[in-house]
Amino acid sequence: MRTKNTIIGIISMTLVIGMLASVMAVGVTGYSAPVIVKPGESIDLAWRLQNMVGEDSYVVTTTTTASDEINLTLLDESNLYELAEKTEGVRVNFRVTIPEDIEIGTEYVISGSFIFSPKTEEGTLGIGSGIDDTFKITVGDETDDTNVITPPRIEAKKTSNLLPIILILLVLILGIIGYVHHRRHMHEVEN
Repeated sequence: MRTKNTIIGIISMTLVIGMLASVMAVGVTGYSAPVIVKPGESIDLAWRLQNMVGEDSYVVTTTTTASDEINLTLLDESNLYELAEKTEGVRVNFRVTIPEDIEIGTEYVISGSFIFSPKTEEGTLGIGSGIDDTFKITVGDETDDTNVITPPRIEAKKTSNLLPIILILLVLILGIIGYVHHRRHMHEVEN
């Protein structure tokens, strides 16, 4: 019984260590300062997606939301984006329109939710991860120049890749070999 508990403990520790050992960074670049928009005007903005570490490609599903008083429109054909390995700057384009009757100084929050799912072969299982990003729209006297404002902030999300699976399999094989060896040794001692 003690040997069985030891093997289960080793396998559990290996799973945890394996998941922490391999790191891959996917990220979303958003706006760190409020974006200024004049009442009655629109501004075209973009979040930028990146996948700079690792060897996996992703399909990113995007959901954007804003307060009911303002209009938020996704400008791309789909809310699904291909994010190949070693890629940055994939744009999620959208337009924010402020009604004419909104008071100067009013602030709104724009939210984006990004689900990163590994691009896998059909029938295989992949674990996705998500990143949420928000920024403020402030109603002002003049609309910001989109050539000047750029999303400077990166929010990286760490997720696992293939290395933990290899480590887990290696430890499982070694654990099974150790268990079989221990059972043979115990069997020889009894005889």
